[in-house]
Amino acid sequence: MSVIQVPSFPVLDNREHYQRFVRPLTGRLLGCLRLDVEYVFGEGDTLEYCDDHGERVRVYDFLGGYGALMFGHNHPQLVETAIDLLRAGRPFAVQASLRGHTAQLGRKLNDMLSARLGREFISTLANSGTEAVEAALKHAQLAHRNRKQRLLDAGEARLLKLRNHRAPDRLPLASESARLLRELLGERVETFAEAVAAVRRLNRERFLEARAYYCCLHKSYHGKTAGAVNLTENEMYRSAFVSLGPQVIFVDRDDPADFQQQTLARTLRYYSVGLDAQQRAVVETHEVCNVAALFVEPIQGEGGIHVLGADYLRQLRRTCDEQGIHLVFDEIQSGMGRTGRFLASEASAVGADYYLLSKSLGGGLAKIASVSIARDCFEEEFSLIHTSTFAEDDFSSAIALRCLRLLDEDPGIMRACTEVGGEIKAALLALKQRFPEVVQDVRGEGLMLALEFADQRQAESPGLRTLAGSDIIGFVYAGYLLHEHRIRVAPLLSNNNVLRFEPAACVSPEARQRLYAALERLCLILRHGNFYELVKYIAGLATPQAHGEVRDYRGRYFTTPEEGVERRIGFLMHFVDAGNMHLFDHSCERFSLAQVEALLERCYPYLKPFYMRAHTLYSKTGKKVRLQSIGVPITSALIQKHMQERDLQTLVELTEAAIDKAVEEGCEIVGFGGFTSIIMQNCKAVRHDGLAVTTGNSLTIGMGYEALLKTAAETGIDLQSACFAAVGANGNIGAVYSELMAEKVPRLILIGRPGRERALEALAAKIYAGAFQALRDHLASHGDSTDGLAQTHALAARIAGSRTARQLLEAAPADDEQLGRDLHLGLQRECGEHSPIRISTDPADMRQANLILGASSQAGTLIFPEHLSDGPVIICDVALPADTDPSVRERRPDVTVIKGGLVRVPPVPAQVARDNAHTGARDFLLEGLPLPPDHVFACMAETILMGLTGMTSDYSKGDVRKERVVEMLELARLHGFELGDLKMSRSY
Repeated sequence: MSVIQVPSFPVLDNREHYQRFVRPLTGRLLGCLRLDVEYVFGEGDTLEYCDDHGERVRVYDFLGGYGALMFGHNHPQLVETAIDLLRAGRPFAVQASLRGHTAQLGRKLNDMLSARLGREFISTLANSGTEAVEAALKHAQLAHRNRKQRLLDAGEARLLKLRNHRAPDRLPLASESARLLRELLGERVETFAEAVAAVRRLNRERFLEARAYYCCLHKSYHGKTAGAVNLTENEMYRSAFVSLGPQVIFVDRDDPADFQQQTLARTLRYYSVGLDAQQRAVVETHEVCNVAALFVEPIQGEGGIHVLGADYLRQLRRTCDEQGIHLVFDEIQSGMGRTGRFLASEASAVGADYYLLSKSLGGGLAKIASVSIARDCFEEEFSLIHTSTFAEDDFSSAIALRCLRLLDEDPGIMRACTEVGGEIKAALLALKQRFPEVVQDVRGEGLMLALEFADQRQAESPGLRTLAGSDIIGFVYAGYLLHEHRIRVAPLLSNNNVLRFEPAACVSPEARQRLYAALERLCLILRHGNFYELVKYIAGLATPQAHGEVRDYRGRYFTTPEEGVERRIGFLMHFVDAGNMHLFDHSCERFSLAQVEALLERCYPYLKPFYMRAHTLYSKTGKKVRLQSIGVPITSALIQKHMQERDLQTLVELTEAAIDKAVEEGCEIVGFGGFTSIIMQNCKAVRHDGLAVTTGNSLTIGMGYEALLKTAAETGIDLQSACFAAVGANGNIGAVYSELMAEKVPRLILIGRPGRERALEALAAKIYAGAFQALRDHLASHGDSTDGLAQTHALAARIAGSRTARQLLEAAPADDEQLGRDLHLGLQRECGEHSPIRISTDPADMRQANLILGASSQAGTLIFPEHLSDGPVIICDVALPADTDPSVRERRPDVTVIKGGLVRVPPVPAQVARDNAHTGARDFLLEGLPLPPDHVFACMAETILMGLTGMTSDYSKGDVRKERVVEMLELARLHGFELGDLKMSRSY
């Protein structure tokens, strides 16, 4: 017989193919966390894979195929059995024939179960554990229906006997029975024959055809096929498929009385016809429990490795016996000797009616499962109506048979499970004693163990909090242990904090010692809040042969106590850029910029919004609010990349998840920092009713305006003779800046894109109308004198002496829009290129200005050194991306480029500072943002001011208005918020 060589493909190709053609989301997540290694060899307790350099890497396997590898990888006797079968040419697909190995396997399963339970068992074979659960469900349903049918048949037999001895048509129907049937059916029933027909109808529709219930325990896991997934409590797996499966009740896994109460509440009624003492036909009512089966894992696997107590199981058994419910023990993961006994449930001395086995039944070589049902519970027709193309093949059956014989022939296998499992558990408990704040619990029996870490959602380290809140920290633990220590484990899918340990019985002392050392270092990393040490393997920086000191990052973060705040406000924020990661988590200082950029780009699709440290902010009026920042785990650069690729849905979903977290935290107001406001269309796309929102743009513009004026004063620019140019003036932000600057400078240049001239004309008219109104008001209050007007409105003072303005002052009043147009056109004719407001689509025209705003929405830079006049020149560039080319800073030292203004918050009251001195808190400092102490971004300050002033409605939503900017600046002054440091680099 020739041997077929299986072609191998490069690992990189296989990764791409797996992600694209097999499991897209799973494949990408495994790739993100470097868990997508391709194992090419397995033997005993070890696996091997090829690293990126093609070198073989040996790994100790403590996951054990989720419990399927009791005998280890490629056990020599099982491999020999498989080879013998293949070489012998044993046929695989010979359905409807005698399967010799299958027959022997059935006998062996019965022998092993009978020896322990004293009952005879019939085994139905399947291809997987979840199929075994499906078969058990079907059989339980069939048995339950047959039981109901037998009850009805007994009633029919009584009825037949009555017919044979009486003339039933002459029997009167008892009035109370007639009334009962009328209430049940809504129609009159008067004769014996009508009563019999009514009872049969009721019994068929409401009893025989009524759907049965199935009970499972909280945290149960029984598989993911349509029926089995409905016996699995985890809503992530179950919720979409409830309509496909059986009716399931989940009962308390600690209180057996809950199961008893549920069974008593799930009864069905059926009816029969008989005679009473007065020889009247009467309808008799009977009740039966409508729970067909109770599914129990004696040791819950996926639910957390919880061992169920013997007393609990005994009381479940008692209730099942009382109610006629079949008890199913799912030992798919816990059976086959893993706990030191063939069945984990043996320790309780409680027997079930069905036993489900799989996983290690196949010896790590075959896919097989069995449903072994006690003969006194078995419905023989089931063997006819439940069949499978692939089940009962001799190949799988022979391997399973060899596995069972190994357990019988070598008692050392199960003894090793007890002894080695005890050693591992003792080591895990020692870790719990040494690291009580890190290890929450150790559970399990034999070689089915779990270590539960403390939830890191409240960790000091923001990085750890983010991983925990994103429900991937368990997979990161697994990746860390794999790449740094060559240990293979996995978390529970139902609880990310729990690592499971289900190694082979042959797990070596060397493997165990490495596991203990690896877990000790992992605990130390968590204790020290060293996010870098945990995740550096993701960045390709694993050092499996050289583990140095674990730096301690504790005590570097603080949260001010929450003391009687009046309101809670939320603020959404993302990373300005990857270079600020060390401000977010201090351990990231050990990454280079390129490394941290690569780490973020790799991981951000799998990270969820997270809570930042909360802070109490104070007003100089004495009011205070609690600021809860919500971190959105993405950088400005990555957001811009999504926008350029027109992939907005990802960004919207991420931002909406952040809004949900703010609402969950009880925030009444939410501010949108950075790009989050753009993603949500300047907050117009926010759909949360009752939530006040703001982009923060009003105060952002206001502080940028004040920063521009402050810088002008510091550089000696005389505003009375200055010229302001707005690049991107046709946009909302550029327009509002222009309106504000018209009060300070006499000349403006409005620069926009070609084709947007009409919008620029409309803005010029609006600004002129405002200036004219200021002129009119000043003249009215100063007896037609313009003295002092330049100090309150520079543009109004500039146009005051023009012929156009004088004519309009003498003319009949017009509406503002028409007045603005008339002023604009009139001054153009009167002043030509010296008009107070000029319209342009050429950036070169900014050469005439010494105060410049960059506020365009174009992708490329627009402001170059050659566009600028001799200095001093101030550029306030608030565009994203920036309008100013880097060459301006390099070649023009006479030009100052700022990005707006930060806001300095009022100091913490002296008494509060004294009370909190023990926390180490000195200044207010936001984590993760490039801000000096006691400073916030203006968009955040606006959100805080909304909370302090008791606002309950939206503020800066959609386009910003000049009036709102002025109002917010006044509120800032009222509460002691003032312009702080200037923004000199990219930020919000």
